[in-house]
Amino acid sequence: MEEDEEDPDETPTEIAREGIRQGLQEALTGQTIPLAQMWEGIDAE
Repeated sequence: MEEDEEDPDETPTEIAREGIRQGLQEALTGQTIPLAQMWEGIDAE
């Protein structure tokens, strides 16, 4: 793949940065849920 070609599977940089900013803001303001709670209702079999 050439350097200027975009990888369709890669998240664009600005979208990734916005997600990181949002996650950091949520973590700093306590808007998080326990990890165990994240897995509730997921059937991993």
